[in-house]
Amino acid sequence: MAQSPRTRRKTDNKLPKINLDKLKLPKLNLDRLPKLPVRQVIIVLVLGVMALIMLNLNTRLNEYNRLTAQRDAVAGEVTQLAATSTALDTEVAYARSDEAVEDFAREAHMVKTDEVLVVPLPKPGQVTPTPEYKPPSVRTVQNWEIWWALFFD
Repeated sequence: MAQSPRTRRKTDNKLPKINLDKLKLPKLNLDRLPKLPVRQVIIVLVLGVMALIMLNLNTRLNEYNRLTAQRDAVAGEVTQLAATSTALDTEVAYARSDEAVEDFAREAHMVKTDEVLVVPLPKPGQVTPTPEYKPPSVRTVQNWEIWWALFFD
């Protein structure tokens, strides 16, 4: 007859009792084991904790240096933007002034009602010279000058 896995047969299997007092086990000699001095253990633990603290400090210093450089870059950018804003405000104030209107009228050869426009003409046969464009000279910087500026300026 087949039994289902859920039903078990009841058996009266009894295990023998072991008397631990009569059992002969080898004796463990604790005198042969090396004893660690408490001072050395404490010193090793303190050195380990100090090493972890130094690693954490190093990480924090790297983060501080990165953030300081980023702050300086942003401060420089803010300074440039403030200077640009000031220059643009100055240009807007000039463009709204009466001087700007008068300067534009002079460049367009306009005159006021009580003025006479005089246009100088060249003499017949005289050619007006055209100015030559001279590009600005570019000075090459020597390597030692770059290093000097890096360390001393």
